[in-house]
Amino acid sequence: MPLNLSRVVTSPRLRNTSPISVIRTAGTWVKGVWTPGTPVMLKTIGIEAGVSDEEVIQLPEGDRIQGLKKFFTTIPLVGATTGSTPDRIISASGETFQVKMVDNRFVNGFYSAICVRIKGA
Repeated sequence: MPLNLSRVVTSPRLRNTSPISVIRTAGTWVKGVWTPGTPVMLKTIGIEAGVSDEEVIQLPEGDRIQGLKKFFTTIPLVGATTGSTPDRIISASGETFQVKMVDNRFVNGFYSAICVRIKGA
């Protein structure tokens, strides 16, 4: 039986002191073209962390130079590989990141995502 680690992600000792904002743009497919809808702001708590060397290698080379972070949250995140508009995360420091790759650990009670910093956002 898998361990539920959602309490670790929401622990006051490990999580960010300020909430993490997730900007989600839903949308629909219209005649084979993705049409984004109105962005929705979600507030969540979680952990901001660095990215390991193995995870950096999995990203395209152009994304590696922009600044990477990993976010652990208890809400599902939408990545760039899903065919829809990826989520954007505003970190505690005010920087904006785009979700590139999501590791679905729902059975363990959390989601993790590797994100690339968006300059000028």
